Amino acid sequence: MDIATRSAGDGHHRLVWVEGNRHYLSPDVARELRDARRKLGLSQRNAARGTGVSQGHIAHLERCQRAPSVETARMLIGGLKMDAGAAARLLAESVPDAGRSRIPRELGDDALVAG
Repeated sequence: MDIATRSAGDGHHRLVWVEGNRHYLSPDVARELRDARRKLGLSQRNAARGTGVSQGHIAHLERCQRAPSVETARMLIGGLKMDAGAAARLLAESVPDAGRSRIPRELGDDALVAG
């Protein structure tokens, strides 16, 4: 596993964990995610119901086995009422459009247009 840097959008760069094209949450951010859930007294299953993120995906995130998409990070931040600092760190480690494009590359961007 490699450590790379990514712009956090605030003029700073963050370290991210990368293996091939897969991104992972850092242990510190994964811990903050778990702590936010536990602070609300939620199991992973109940957190899934409240955030719209599957229990399995929450488990992977908390074990540093994945990094969320930006959309998923926002769902978690709102549903778990994460504080501003933890929310910023989760967003900084999230991956734009992760897992969102299932359209073969040869079809191109035109395939994304509803028609």
